[in-house]
Amino acid sequence: MFLAIIFAVSLTGLITVSAFTIDGWIKTDEATHNPVTGAEVVFLDLDGTIVSSTASQGAPDAGKFSIDLASGVYEVMIYPPDPSGNPQRLSGLRIEEFEVTGDEVVGDWYLHYFTTEAYLSGTIFEPTGLDGVEDILVHLVDGEFFYYDATDASGDYQIKFPVDGAFDFFTKDSTGLGFDEYYYPMFEVADGDTLNVILTSDIASPGISGTITDSVYGTPYEDVKITFTLDPVTYPNHGPYVAITDETGQYALHLMAEESFDITVTPFQYSGAKTQTEEDYISPAPAESGVKDYQLVNPFPVSATVDDGSSVDELYFADHNSGLDDGNYITLSTGDITVDLPDPMEVDYSGPREAENTYQGNEVEVNSVFETRNIVSPINTWELYYATATVTATYHGDPRLEGDTVEVRLLTATYDDVIDAITDAKNGDTQPLKDLLADDLETVTKTINAAGDFDTNPEFTINEPGDYTIVIVTETFDPYVLHVYSVAPVEVLDYAIDVVPSYDPATPALGVDVEIDFVGVPTGTDYSYASILIREDAYSMYAAINSDGTIDGTTVDVQHQGDTPEPLYRIAS
Repeated sequence: MFLAIIFAVSLTGLITVSAFTIDGWIKTDEATHNPVTGAEVVFLDLDGTIVSSTASQGAPDAGKFSIDLASGVYEVMIYPPDPSGNPQRLSGLRIEEFEVTGDEVVGDWYLHYFTTEAYLSGTIFEPTGLDGVEDILVHLVDGEFFYYDATDASGDYQIKFPVDGAFDFFTKDSTGLGFDEYYYPMFEVADGDTLNVILTSDIASPGISGTITDSVYGTPYEDVKITFTLDPVTYPNHGPYVAITDETGQYALHLMAEESFDITVTPFQYSGAKTQTEEDYISPAPAESGVKDYQLVNPFPVSATVDDGSSVDELYFADHNSGLDDGNYITLSTGDITVDLPDPMEVDYSGPREAENTYQGNEVEVNSVFETRNIVSPINTWELYYATATVTATYHGDPRLEGDTVEVRLLTATYDDVIDAITDAKNGDTQPLKDLLADDLETVTKTINAAGDFDTNPEFTINEPGDYTIVIVTETFDPYVLHVYSVAPVEVLDYAIDVVPSYDPATPALGVDVEIDFVGVPTGTDYSYASILIREDAYSMYAAINSDGTIDGTTVDVQHQGDTPEPLYRIAS
C-alpha cells in the first residue's frame, strides 16, 4: 500500500503507549455509504507529528479501521486510496481535533465525491532549490475536506480538485530527512495553476523570528500573517514562506538561505491595523538566524464585528488622546454663546482587549488594542448657536489617516442618540446606527491631508433650532463596513437667556443674586427656565469606566477631579 509505506518511514522507532481502541468505518459519502478499502487513517498530535496510522479493511468488513491510541487530542487525516490520478475523485477528510478518552466506536467517517476536475501542479525542491524531492505529501485543504498527491522521483506533483477557490496548501515530509512542513494559507487556486515550493530545514535553512506589536501601545498582535516572497523572475511560480503570529505576537519560520525577499505583514481581517511591506530583504546564511520585528500602524484601535450567520458587519473606531492637534476631535466655529466645560474632564478606562457575546442570535466580537486608557479632554469650551446658523467644523485628525476620503455628515439625531446607537452596535445591534447615519441633512466629502486635517473645513447652514450631530465616517455596504473618525454635538437654540450674577462683598450673608432674562420669547408663551451657579474650582469631571467585556459588567463612575473614591453617581446597565 502506497501510503502505508510512506507513513511507515515516519513511524520507524516510534513507540506508542496503547491505551484505548478506536473503531470506525470509512465511507465514500453520506448518499451512497459505499465502504472505502485501503484508505489510510492517520492520527497526528496537534504539532503535526504522526502518532499512528492504519488502513481501512477489505471484505468481509469492508471500510472498517481499528487503532490503539493513548488518551489525548489528535488531528486526523484520512487519505483515499491510490492518489495517482485519483480515479475515484474522492477527497480526503480532515478532523482538526479528535479527543480520545476511552474505547470508542466512532461510526462512519465520510469522504466526499467531486464531479468536476481542476488541476494544480508543481515541483517540490530541497532547500537549495536545485533538486526535486520524492515522497512529499502535498495537500489542498478546504474546510474538512482535502485533496492531495505525493511527489514522484523528480519532485513533481499534480493535485486534482473540484473547483477554483481559496485553499490552505501544505506539505508533509514522509522521507525522514527532516524537512519543515510548508504552509501557505488561503492560497487562491485556479485550474491549470502551478505552485513550486523550496523546502526548508533546521540544518540547511536560516531561522527568522520576530514580534509584531502596535506602534503606539506596544501591545502584541495575534493572527498576523507575515509573507516572505521570492523574486518572481528568478523563481517563477514559487510559493512564499508564511508564518502566523501567536497570542504573544511572535512568529518563527525558516527561509531559503541568502536570497532576496519582499515582506508583507498583513494584520488579521478585523484588527483595523494597516498592512506593511518591505522590499529586498536578504535572508541569512544556512543555519544562521535573523530577527524581523514590526510595529503596526492602527488608527482604529477599537473594532467590532456582528455576524448574523449570513453576513458580517464591521465597525472601526478612531483613537482619541489628550492632544487636540492629532486626537481626532471636531471643534466648531465661534457661535452665539460660548459655554465653559468642566476643566479638566478626565476619563480612565479599564477593560479586556477581546470580548465575545451573543445578541438576538448575532455573534458579536469586540477587539481593542489597549486594556487601560487615560484621556484628558483638550477641549474646555463649546459653542451654541441661534437659527439661522452657519457652523464650520474643523477636524483635528491623526496624520496616520492621510489620504483617507471621508464623509462629514450633519445628522438630525442628537449626540446622545448617536452615542447610544454606537453602543448598541458594539453590543450586537447595528440597525439603529445605520438608520441614524442615513438620516443626514447634508454630507460633504473631504480628504485627510498629511497633517491629519482637511485643507478646507466644511460649512453647514442650519435653519431650524434643534439638536444635531456632526459625524465623520466612511460607510460601505455589502459587506457593511463603517469607520467612525469623530462625533460632535451641535446645539441650535430657540431663544437666548442672559444670566447676570451680582455679589456684594460688603454683605456676603446675602449670597449671590442671579438675574435671568429670556430674550426673544413671543408674548404669551409659557416657559420654565433656570440657571445653576457652580464654584469654578469645583467645575471639573473625572470618569472611571470599568468593563469585563459584557453589558452587565460595565460601569461608569463620575466624580469631581480630586474627589474621594466615592463617586457622585454610577451609570450601570
